[in-house]
Amino acid sequence: MGTKCTAFKPDGTPCGAWAVRGSDPPRCNMHPLEGKAKGAPKGNKNAEKHGAYAAGPERDPADLDGRIADLGAKIEKLSAYIDARFDDLEPGELKGLLALHGQLSSRLGRLQRDRKVLSGDQGGEDDEILQLMDEALSRLWAEWDAETDAVSR
Repeated sequence: MGTKCTAFKPDGTPCGAWAVRGSDPPRCNMHPLEGKAKGAPKGNKNAEKHGAYAAGPERDPADLDGRIADLGAKIEKLSAYIDARFDDLEPGELKGLLALHGQLSSRLGRLQRDRKVLSGDQGGEDDEILQLMDEALSRLWAEWDAETDAVSR
């Protein structure tokens, strides 16, 4: 059985946490002996800020185009890999690869949307496609509604 920490909290009550094995006197991680430093050793760089994942609020559109092209190439490469090995992949592997493909495709779509917003382009080909899709769906709903009316009569 372990021993309890013999240190006292700032309010004067005993700590009561489990002591680190082999510490003499028994102390927990929060109450090292006097003279012993708390926390990480000097020179530790675990919390160093390097900015590798930081994205600035303003992006250069040329850089965004490069990212989009790079991501598109990665998606094509992953698609070719999946196609070439489809019959040999285990179901779990295939599921993971398809999930990755979906994530990359989603990210590509978001980057393309961001590029469109940054360029200030508010119309164009995408709006025409959306209008055609709306029209097709409206016609389809009208046909389905007519069929359900005929069946219910």
